[in-house]
Amino acid sequence: SAATGLLGLNLPNKRPGQAEELLQIAATIVARGPPVSTSVRLCLHYSLKNQPATAGSDGLRQFCERAAHLGKGIVDSVLLVSGTGYRKHVHADSARCLESLREQLLSQLA
Repeated sequence: SAATGLLGLNLPNKRPGQAEELLQIAATIVARGPPVSTSVRLCLHYSLKNQPATAGSDGLRQFCERAAHLGKGIVDSVLLVSGTGYRKHVHADSARCLESLREQLLSQLA
């Protein structure tokens, strides 16, 4: 908590299939955490490299929506990363994913 000097916490996505686990960890922190005025802010990482090839911008959007609904405003941000090292998925590009998400959102507004 802020009283102990901890203001934020990053939860990195380092292995395949870990996105769901990160949401569960964040939900546990929300459930067991201090009152909202002293809560630690979380930054969940979403690695395109560690998601199924079919996830793309839809997977990112669902992840962000679920993170936003965890409660108490504890998830402060989501960091989108392409991932490092060998990429078996050509689509694993964060800029391309954000462009696709932008197009999806704009088409819903039209």
